[in-house]
Amino acid sequence: MNKVTPIGVKSTALKVNLPPIHQLPSAGFMRLVDIVGDKKKGIPAIIPIGKSTFLKRVHDGVFPAPYRLGERTVAWRVDDIMELIAKLGGTQ
Repeated sequence: MNKVTPIGVKSTALKVNLPPIHQLPSAGFMRLVDIVGDKKKGIPAIIPIGKSTFLKRVHDGVFPAPYRLGERTVAWRVDDIMELIAKLGGTQ
């Protein structure tokens, strides 16, 4: 049963504005947290799996390898992630 709010009375429902999850930049790099998300930081996942699962599939060659941007920094090309999403059955 839907709850109806009378005219002139403000609803107390919480409105949440989530960012578009599947809106990827057209070029560049993405860090791991951008791909698998982080619930504590409020970053939504593009591919909803855990970090360790994602990294295991990278190690096994199922997912694309990252590029080394610095001594302790790696990232994935946006094009590679778009191809992965299409391969997994998502949309681009």
